[in-house]
Amino acid sequence: MVYRDSLGIKNHALDIEPVTFEHLRVNVTTDTDSLLLLCVYRPGSQAVTAEFFDELTSVLEQMSVQRRPCLICGDFNIHIDDDNDVHAKKLGDLLQLFDLVQHVREPTHTAGHILDVVITRADTEVYSNCLLAVSHPVTPSSTSS
Repeated sequence: MVYRDSLGIKNHALDIEPVTFEHLRVNVTTDTDSLLLLCVYRPGSQAVTAEFFDELTSVLEQMSVQRRPCLICGDFNIHIDDDNDVHAKKLGDLLQLFDLVQHVREPTHTAGHILDVVITRADTEVYSNCLLAVSHPVTPSSTSS
């Protein structure tokens, strides 16, 4: 994880260890605020299963009891913009159950689908004109404090 010196980052373990997706959950703090950040990667080479949704539900239950803001981001490898995709529908229903909103509205994949997500609680203020760009590739082993 790469981050600024002005941020405090502390690993925040889950009560379960998902096997259908990789994750990193950390507490991010500044001098005045904190948020819980969950990064998720579900390999597209693996089929979407009921176990994935069970594990994700367990994680969302753990996130829902947090009183601080929560941000979930990552690559779910589900075509969430496809109304005919049963997995997209199930994910949408799950997010709605936990009063969560997925904010990505434009394709994130070269084939034209939305696979990557940015999710917050419905009552979280989100700036719609925010653009994140990485000018240099970052390897998974790169960390900075």
